[in-house]
Amino acid sequence: MVQTASNTAKAAAAVAHIKFIEAVKDAFVGHEMYSADPYCNNVTEPNALYPNLKGYQKIGEIVADYLKSHG
Repeated sequence: MVQTASNTAKAAAAVAHIKFIEAVKDAFVGHEMYSADPYCNNVTEPNALYPNLKGYQKIGEIVADYLKSHG
């Protein structure tokens, strides 16, 4: 499911001619929904499958690093 959503977002970014930052997807590996340190909400929580606070923080770090390195 996550891979399908990621592929859809990547395809949409290509159509819109905007950058898809692969490192965001990669950062969630090992931090899946029911892992010891999840970066997303589980299916019983509001906003199921969306990033939680830790997930959004990680996304922010990765995007900031990308912007710094790609000026």
